Amino acid sequence: SWATAIGGDQFNVLHLVKYRGGFRNVDESRNARKMSQDYQKELKAGFPLIKHR
Repeated sequence: SWATAIGGDQFNVLHLVKYRGGFRNVDESRNARKMSQDYQKELKAGFPLIKHR
């Protein structure tokens, strides 16, 4: 199940509760990010594009 809470610029929360069958789409997305050179570059840079809306 998914639950989100947004409380301004400094407070964003996403709760993800895993069930027995897993979350196939989340797992696929995680693997795609690991393989993405663009994502890895932004990760190492500290995500400046996301931090500066």
